[in-house]
Amino acid sequence: GDTSGGNGVRLVLEADGTGTVDFGGMQPAILAAPEGGPPVQTHVLFEGSGAVTWRADDATVTITYADLGAFRATSRVVFDGAPVSEQSKSFAEILSGGGAPPLSSAPYTCGDEGFRLVMPVPGGTGTFELPFTGG
Repeated sequence: GDTSGGNGVRLVLEADGTGTVDFGGMQPAILAAPEGGPPVQTHVLFEGSGAVTWRADDATVTITYADLGAFRATSRVVFDGAPVSEQSKSFAEILSGGGAPPLSSAPYTCGDEGFRLVMPVPGGTGTFELPFTGG
């Protein structure tokens, strides 16, 4: 389906492999069911801010959080405009449950349009993309 929203995340990656991420200004990312499917959306919101380290190779960037417990991922399933379920976990809980923490070993592209990460949907299946632009 289509993905929209997710604006407002601030990710700063320094040349020395350190950085910061701040989800405080994030608007929910909304993943809609494919056209013709049921009227279902998943709203995903990350919260928290803190230090990260990072490294990159040809196909992936790996971002490691200094404190996974300082970040949360909330997913809300909405059917025909009405919320039907909500799940919120710290990134540490997601990792301990066998799920990958967001931004961990995420494929990326980097070009004229900015930096784009493909991230797992917390508590669900599939992925969504978050674009980052310089500034």
